[in-house]
Amino acid sequence: MMMVSVDVEKLREVSILMVSVDVEKLREVSILMVSVDVETSRKVLTLIVNLEVSRESLMVMISVNVKMSREGLNLDVEISREASMMMLSVNVKTLREALMVMVNMDGETSGKCSMVMVNIDVGVSRGISIVMVILGWVLRETLMVMVNINVEVYIGVLIVMIILHWASRETSMTILNTNVEVLRDVPIVMVNMN
Repeated sequence: MMMVSVDVEKLREVSILMVSVDVEKLREVSILMVSVDVETSRKVLTLIVNLEVSRESLMVMISVNVKMSREGLNLDVEISREASMMMLSVNVKTLREALMVMVNMDGETSGKCSMVMVNIDVGVSRGISIVMVILGWVLRETLMVMVNINVEVYIGVLIVMIILHWASRETSMTILNTNVEVLRDVPIVMVNMN
């Protein structure tokens, strides 16, 4: 197991956190965990996670916990090559502006990623939220995509997009669960399998 942990109590000036891990020749580690905990962010918090993965038996787990972000949260996760399972968990209690979560798995040689799970929990959100899960040239075998979004109070535009390019040739399962208690505007949900 390999774990990368970032713990920030009060983030005032620095707004970009970048985690880049190159595990191309990693043979012993089977689980890669990236954990980011931020208590208070005054500016737009941008988290970039770039992983070079080339092991079929590698499980990637990314956890992002933010108590309060005053201007927004921008999360960009990009995984290239192969990984057997990818789990992304985003937990935000108070989000006053925009939330953007983008998961991009675009590896030409990745043919055995069996599960992609994206779980987003937001307490209060007032801006434009965009959740995109893009899978390009992946999955020649079994593909399971799960996107779970829980929002207590949402005031704004919610856009959820799942885009699968040249995806599973055999069995495919896509599960999208959106649970919003209070929503004042109309959400936009799009699932594209091209």
